[in-house]
Parts: sequence; C-alpha cells; structure tokens
Amino acid sequence: MSLRDWFAGQALAAVLESTGCGDLQCYYDHTAGSKGDNDIPSPKAVATYCYELSDAMLSARKEKP
Repeated sequence: MSLRDWFAGQALAAVLESTGCGDLQCYYDHTAGSKGDNDIPSPKAVATYCYELSDAMLSARKEKP
C-alpha cells in the first residue's frame, strides 16, 4: 500500500464518520439535507474525492514550512 492509498483511506474514514453513522446515505442527508436516493454520491465519486484529498496532503508534505 502506498502513502497515497493510506491517506485516501484515512480521508474515506473521516468522510464516513463525519456524521457518526458511517454510511453514505446518512453522510449525504446530514450535510445536504437531501432524502432522495438519487442524490447519494456514487462510491466512485466518494473515492475520487478521497484521492483528491490524498493528493493534496502529499503535495502539502513537499512544501517547505
């Protein structure tokens, strides 16, 4: 597993835990106030977002303080 994968996994855990319920339905409903099934972000969209966060963390590590 790469550091990028580890960061993405940590981001995913934070996304799912952000509402305290651990699933996408609860996450989306809580943050957007939506109850429609079609409004749930796809797993691919969530994964892409987590890897974007991971890439940002890796980029930030390269910056000098």
